[in-house]
Amino acid sequence: MHQRGYITIRLGDCVFCGFCSAACPCEALQLTPEGDLLYEKTRCTQCALCVPACPVCAIQLADPSSESALGT
Repeated sequence: MHQRGYITIRLGDCVFCGFCSAACPCEALQLTPEGDLLYEKTRCTQCALCVPACPVCAIQLADPSSESALGT
């Protein structure tokens, strides 16, 4: 069973290209028309497809007990 909803996104490194949202089969990551990246942790299955899709390595799987886990 997959753990849900714990990735870390370093927004300072993110170039908002949308590759992560295109790779996400659960639509947990969404790039808005305004260019904002939204993350819905309840949809995330930690499949990790977003991690290699990011050309600047701004996404990592996170430990759910970590304070750095990002979610909305």
